Amino acid sequence: MEWLTSKVIVGKDPSKTSFIENVWIKEYEGEDVIVVDSGLTSSRFSTFKCSGESITIDDQSFYDSLGEEELIYKYE
Repeated sequence: MEWLTSKVIVGKDPSKTSFIENVWIKEYEGEDVIVVDSGLTSSRFSTFKCSGESITIDDQSFYDSLGEEELIYKYE
């Protein structure tokens, strides 16, 4: 997923608003989705289809269920 790689490379600077702290891939309603946590606030998630298309998921329990097993990137 080139779009995701580019987003992570740009988001490696914690001083920028494009900063990315965590990225997960998890199934939602039968489709894999990418969840990007900007790390600026505890509820600042962006969700995408694997194609890179932005989508909205209003189900807070979905975000609450994100765990280490779905984590594909973590800023260190």
